[in-house]
Amino acid sequence: HDAYWTAMHFKDPCTEDEQKKFRLCNAQCGSSEHMDNVPSFCDQPLWHPDFTDKDLMRLDGDGFILEGHHFTCRHPGSKPLHHVFVVNTSSSMLCNDRKPTMKELSDLALLNNRLGAVVEACFSYLKERQSGGVHDADLVSFISFNTTAEAFFKAEPLHADCLLKEMMKVRAKGDTNFSPAWLEAGKLINEVKQETGLNRDCVMIFLSDGLA
Repeated sequence: HDAYWTAMHFKDPCTEDEQKKFRLCNAQCGSSEHMDNVPSFCDQPLWHPDFTDKDLMRLDGDGFILEGHHFTCRHPGSKPLHHVFVVNTSSSMLCNDRKPTMKELSDLALLNNRLGAVVEACFSYLKERQSGGVHDADLVSFISFNTTAEAFFKAEPLHADCLLKEMMKVRAKGDTNFSPAWLEAGKLINEVKQETGLNRDCVMIFLSDGLA
């Protein structure tokens, strides 16, 4: 191959820097911020295997993953996040002065109330994050509390429809005490950092129908 092009006296018109760029993946970041600016491409070689959370860990969490590609450009909300819902599931959440609008929730007697409205709000939040297209490395945790607190699920990938099914299993009972909820949230956040090895920014959303 090399001998053929030598015999043809072919000289590559591309600079060495341009040749390096041609070897890279052509997947492009779809952020609207690039529309009137320099485009941003995946920094991996052509035909690379999917870039994963473990690969990101080796880079100390720098950049973000989108559909198996790695981008180093920065946009608001592009950094992987750990979303932690801390939800009051005491018996007062059975009150039906607030109800969900989603049929999947309103058809269930145990969720056609404040608790169902909260589950719907959590789902809407996750769906919005997911639609932003930079959620591949996001994690989601859900803590339910009354007088005690427990992690209903921990560090699950952000797949809103799957997580809705899990959140629909939550039930309301008992009285309310905020202290165990704060303690469980702090413990869970630290555990996830240690277990994943990635120092994701954490977004904690505390949802309650009143004071304790």
